[in-house]
Amino acid sequence: MASRDLPDLSHILSPRDRIRLIERVLSDGESIPDVCRDFGVSRPTFYKWKRRYLSVGEGDRLEAVGDRIPRRRKIPAQRIPQKIEERVFTVAVAHPNWGKRRIHAFLLRQGHRVGIHGVSNALRRLCLSTPELRERRRLAQEKAIPHGRLLAPKDRLSLVERILIGRLPISVVSKDSGVSRLTIYKWLERYRQAREAGKDVSEALADRKRFVGRIKTQATPEQEGWVLGVVLRNPAWGKHRLARSLRQQYGFVALGSHGVSNVLRRNGLSRVNQRMAWVSTNTGSLPAVRPVTGWIGRLKQVFEQFVPTRAP
Repeated sequence: MASRDLPDLSHILSPRDRIRLIERVLSDGESIPDVCRDFGVSRPTFYKWKRRYLSVGEGDRLEAVGDRIPRRRKIPAQRIPQKIEERVFTVAVAHPNWGKRRIHAFLLRQGHRVGIHGVSNALRRLCLSTPELRERRRLAQEKAIPHGRLLAPKDRLSLVERILIGRLPISVVSKDSGVSRLTIYKWLERYRQAREAGKDVSEALADRKRFVGRIKTQATPEQEGWVLGVVLRNPAWGKHRLARSLRQQYGFVALGSHGVSNVLRRNGLSRVNQRMAWVSTNTGSLPAVRPVTGWIGRLKQVFEQFVPTRAP
């Protein structure tokens, strides 16, 4: 039987079987066709395993002759030009019942070099994948309704006034503008609060930066005071040395190196020169440090801080 007629059993053989196959040829001197016939593999596969077997040391041979995951070739991201994408938008809105194939054929007749897959991706990015979405966008353009996620404050005010002054249902305005009802309710509440407070409505409808106060795992004001107290006495110390000193004074309730680093960063004291300048301006404001001696005193301090009603 020729090797090309053998069934491909190479994926069934374990790495140990493959090494045994190779050693029957190299060590026992058997012929390659006979061994390949016995194991049911082709000669090109045998030579591939032999090449891997001989290229590594004895300890790495099992891994070398094992199956390898094929490395996928990286394909560069291909995107149609912006001008063609704008043309796809114009055609899709003008003809909302056309699908991607008809839009693609229309663009080809106009001389635009674009594939049907590129048209489909453009429609998905523009949120025009279905005839309903394209029809909704067409109606929004005809009525000059602001549409999209990133609306300016004046456009948001226009939507709010359509609801309050024009008496249109929120569901209708939501579908026309492509904005969720939850977001519209949020804008309505901001509009009402601004009118009651006599503030600028457009400013109230603008995007707001998220403000996060003190998080749950952040250092307490008392722990920050401990850190700043040690910094006042030893401004040249780094975060690790400061953390060790705090642990010696306050025990396991003190902050670690990461917590000390965060306290220094929040107070603008991350650098030695910043701490030196801060100490020179706060020489007389050294906070009092409660002395803690022994483990009983440290335990009492923990109870006073976290469970004040049960302090011993």
